[in-house]
Amino acid sequence: MGKLAHVYQAHDAAVDGNTPYVAYEYDDGVARYVRLPQVAYPDGRQVQYGYGTTQAIDDIMSRLATIGDANSTYAAYKYLGAGRIVTEDYEDIEVSLDCAADDFAALERFGRILEQVWTDYGADPDVVLDHYSYTYDRVGKLPSRRIPSTHSDAVKGPLRCFP
Repeated sequence: MGKLAHVYQAHDAAVDGNTPYVAYEYDDGVARYVRLPQVAYPDGRQVQYGYGTTQAIDDIMSRLATIGDANSTYAAYKYLGAGRIVTEDYEDIEVSLDCAADDFAALERFGRILEQVWTDYGADPDVVLDHYSYTYDRVGKLPSRRIPSTHSDAVKGPLRCFP
């Protein structure tokens, strides 16, 4: 099928039949999809990749909806269009990144990000951890990024919402 199935790694000797490996398990394609639902690590840990409810939009488009294990969800994603992630929700630590705050008011008319907000929703009330605002020049370059005065100048943060 041409997909990566195993990755072997030996730190102190040559790779042989006893070398631990990471196993990548793919759907068989019977249901139209050949996608990665699970990765198994040498210590027995398994990470599952979810594609949403059967026949819902994430499933049909094979968009990654969740990453987790049998006990919890590490991250959940929401999209704008076919593949642009606009919300990343890290459920275990109750932190989210929103690139489309206020029902996409954080996007300008060409779909570029105007705001990026990291929120700790496990706090009561919710606490904004980082909030960045962006502006663009006439040719679409990002000439400025504003960090609110409540943050130190050392906090620059990643441009996670940008494709």
